[in-house]
Amino acid sequence: MQDVVMQMLYTAEEWVWMTGVMQMRVVKSKARIGVAAALLAAAFLFEGMAGFGFNGPPIWLLIRAATTVIFFSGSILKNLLKYFFAVFNMGIVVDPVRVIFGIVCRHWSVDVGEWPFAIYNEAVQIMALLLVALFLTGKTVWREKIAQIPSVYFVIGIMLGISASGVTEWGGKMVEGYPVGIQDVYALFSLGFAELIYFFGVGLIILDDLRKRYMEESRLKDQYISMEKEHYLSLENHVKEVRRIRHDMKVHLSAVSHYLSEGQVEKAREYLEKENAKISATDDLAMDVGNPLINAVIAHEKRKMGKEVSFFCEGAFPEGRLPVSEYDLCAIFSNLLANAGEACGRLREKKKEIFLWIGESNGKLLIQVENPIEWEIDKEKLFSYTSKKDAKEHGYGLLNVKESVEQNGGEMEIDTEDEKFSVRISFAMTGAGQSEQDS
Repeated sequence: MQDVVMQMLYTAEEWVWMTGVMQMRVVKSKARIGVAAALLAAAFLFEGMAGFGFNGPPIWLLIRAATTVIFFSGSILKNLLKYFFAVFNMGIVVDPVRVIFGIVCRHWSVDVGEWPFAIYNEAVQIMALLLVALFLTGKTVWREKIAQIPSVYFVIGIMLGISASGVTEWGGKMVEGYPVGIQDVYALFSLGFAELIYFFGVGLIILDDLRKRYMEESRLKDQYISMEKEHYLSLENHVKEVRRIRHDMKVHLSAVSHYLSEGQVEKAREYLEKENAKISATDDLAMDVGNPLINAVIAHEKRKMGKEVSFFCEGAFPEGRLPVSEYDLCAIFSNLLANAGEACGRLREKKKEIFLWIGESNGKLLIQVENPIEWEIDKEKLFSYTSKKDAKEHGYGLLNVKESVEQNGGEMEIDTEDEKFSVRISFAMTGAGQSEQDS
């Protein structure tokens, strides 16, 4: 019975780590969940009745690996990598708890027996993992970045985890039979060394994320500069077109007057519509929200939407320093408008239209993008998936829009009521950052 309880605790510990820390998602298939539960139940029953004996640890390792593959979504290979990563890297959290718990019990002369001590120790470790999982609950960006860690880092993490586990095991074996004080010193020393190994692996992941972010930011900055140049060229052509229209206005008026005097009303109407279309084709260039670079981004995204999407823009940035860098604003506008345009492209019945509001209220910069929808949206999954075939083609996406907003001390709200998808972002006008224009 003791072995069954311990195996249950080991299983709970691993699953708390995998779901709460590693952000592994349970499959939706009730059949697979039932198979995984039956496999574990059978294993616990056999352990209680006969036991696996000397081969117990490796057999239980294989059983829990198999249930992980069945119980969690994802490929078999990636689930196996994540499982063994969990086995060898939970130590980054549970090793300090285990060592400190043991030292405290020894120094306070707490002697509850070997088996109850193991139960208490394991329970405390699970509580520590639950606290970490609870901390990550409110960290949407962190959770999604963890869920998207490339497989190669799980392989590296497994090797580093084995090394760290070996260090702690070595520290314990080296001082067996020594006085308690020496055992504690060695335990703390080996723990510190093992934690360095664990954090080396974490550092590799962080550095790779920073590298990718730097490359993506460089690419996007070049893209925004190209948009601005394109916008200025378009503005130059727009000015020339306006001058031409003004110059030819007398000719146009004479032509319309001639048609009307001849009673050819339909031809006069066609002539006016033709000239009006030329003017309307450049309406997006006349849009001005108070920032040349953002103007370019909006104009670029509007052209991508096509003529079938009606775009309405109201308001402008307040004069003076912006609370967010121009780069972050470009990323936010580009992604929100791209998402809205993609959503309008999926509409079958509703009118395809996008509304953009920019303004200031109660000392806050407000940005809101709204578009109609014809489908249900699960807000909890908004930051973990994309309906686009290639998410990279649309920049950061909602997840990184949220990250940009949070990094600049802003707030982001999403509303999906009344068959509309609305994103509302606000930034405090003081103490949040500054525009690149001022830097």
